[in-house]
Amino acid sequence: MKGRLPNILIITLTIFILVVCAPWLHGQNTRQEFLDDFAPRCLNGPPLFHQLQNDNELMVQTSDSTFMTYPEGRVLKISARDLGNEHAGKFHNSFINDSTFYMVHDGAGVVFAYHDGILKRHDRSFYHHNQYGATPFEYKGSFYLFGGSGLFSRKNFITRYDLKEREWMIQNTTGTKPDLTKDAVGVVIDDVLYLIGIKFYGLDQYGENIELITKRDFLVYKLDLKTWHWTLLGQVNQNLGDEIYSFKIKKVDTERNLIYINGPTGLYEIDLLANRFTKYDNTYPLTGAQLLLYKNGISGLYCDSGQNLKLIDLSWHDLEERKQRSGTIYKPSLKIYYDTLLQVIGVLLFVSLILILINELKFERRIVIRLKGGVMIYRSRNIRAFDADEQMVLMSLAQDEQIAFSAIEDIVSFNNDSQSVRVKKRDRLLRILNEKIATIFNHNDKERADYFIIQSGSDDKRSRYLSLNADFFKVM
Repeated sequence: MKGRLPNILIITLTIFILVVCAPWLHGQNTRQEFLDDFAPRCLNGPPLFHQLQNDNELMVQTSDSTFMTYPEGRVLKISARDLGNEHAGKFHNSFINDSTFYMVHDGAGVVFAYHDGILKRHDRSFYHHNQYGATPFEYKGSFYLFGGSGLFSRKNFITRYDLKEREWMIQNTTGTKPDLTKDAVGVVIDDVLYLIGIKFYGLDQYGENIELITKRDFLVYKLDLKTWHWTLLGQVNQNLGDEIYSFKIKKVDTERNLIYINGPTGLYEIDLLANRFTKYDNTYPLTGAQLLLYKNGISGLYCDSGQNLKLIDLSWHDLEERKQRSGTIYKPSLKIYYDTLLQVIGVLLFVSLILILINELKFERRIVIRLKGGVMIYRSRNIRAFDADEQMVLMSLAQDEQIAFSAIEDIVSFNNDSQSVRVKKRDRLLRILNEKIATIFNHNDKERADYFIIQSGSDDKRSRYLSLNADFFKVM
């Protein structure tokens, strides 16, 4: 009996773990039990949740300065020095890089990093209070914030968090920068950020049109992340915009490149790349619930009538059964259409001009000297036979229509050359130049003509000038 007692204890302990602890380790009910035991009550709505690298791992705010991890149950406390006068629930923005989880203050500036069970301050910055409601996105391992508001003004710039310097940098952009209210939402697909938000009408635009104060025009933009150039894609259909109303409750599915918006009239799946949306029924308790995305479904966190935090889990099949309708998100901007059309027309005209030029050069039986680029062409082929001095003489002739013999001597001679040497060098250059031109035209000695015209100066008859013979040269 004494020998069997440890085995009985082991079996009993194993059964206890399987019965009592198994729901804690696996399954749908585990998260709900975790919420019941550790999450605070919904006195001011649901607490802050972050999904870590494994989509079943959560970081949950449990107090003004404390988080707890699920399912590990590790308590993470932010020091009073790092938190200052802020609140742990003001770190909604987050990203993951090299197995490290980062969460960013809503107003930008302060960043905390969670790695190997430790949560600590990462940045060398301060609480900016300058980009509340900004749109977060990641690209090639870097974290960015677009827009937002703070310090009594709205923003339409992009800031980048430099992981090496641990500071925030301004990212310069070009094009039509979005002029949106805060809480826009975007998704990065390949090298493009697609952004959807509500157009901002400033006080100077209101005038006597009081309707603009409540007007909600949803716009769609794209940002080429290689060139950092903004383009307006179009305006969201008015009926759809009225239904969605706002982007207060949203979640980006980076795996499938989709955006989920939980609006007052339905749950919307937004595919900006395909310009399609799908609306699902979101009757209670999904209405107003915060969203969590998993590989096999979607979850909604909501507060019940007793101010307790509850969870509703829907598989993708469950969600499909709630489908109501699909449709087009936005109408392409006419400006984009006409700009694209003008670009196409411009390209066609340019190609036409090139083809005309090539044909003209192909059938041209003269040596063409192109001033732009300094090239010389015969029958659409570049001439490479002329050396530097010869090219200089020909380009001078093309630009000024004539060149003095003394100027030719200056090109080919040294400062200490005598006059007789200068003349010999000049004559040699002209002789070789004529021979090369005759070779280009395939002229024999009897066919060789005067490729250059020699004239006397108008002021001094003793001065001689060289000019091109138009029968053999064309200047462009």
